[in-house]
Amino acid sequence: LQGIIKDNKRGVIMRKSSSIRFVTQVEHDLVLLKSVLKTFAHQPNTDWFYQAEGSVDVVLLDMDEHYLSKLEYARSLGRVVVLYAKDVTHLPANTLVLHKPARARDILSMLSAAEVSLSALNKQAQLATNLTKVVDNHRSLIVDEHKTVFAY
Repeated sequence: LQGIIKDNKRGVIMRKSSSIRFVTQVEHDLVLLKSVLKTFAHQPNTDWFYQAEGSVDVVLLDMDEHYLSKLEYARSLGRVVVLYAKDVTHLPANTLVLHKPARARDILSMLSAAEVSLSALNKQAQLATNLTKVVDNHRSLIVDEHKTVFAY
């Protein structure tokens, strides 16, 4: 996932590009998702594209096709997992859900929610990176043959 980056020299803003994969055996649902992406891929902050192979930003997992056992596999494929199901009562808490049958506006809402989740993950990663830099830059000082560490 590429973040929105402002090039201060030229004042240019680069858009995010996010990938999505749909894990389902229902061809009609896959065709619907691809059709919505083809029509509405260019959202205000993100350009979405379908990717059938490799790691993706978002995995849409059809839970009505006995995929509960494949949830961990789906999590290994993408940074954000969205569950697609008719009955949401048995789904894990704190997950993104797309209700069946999905309509175009439901898919667009799901893409917006996934974008928010991806943004939050990016912020967490940035904070972790900044913390690592602070720790790496933290230096010990030897005073009178004793190692002294300064905390700040």
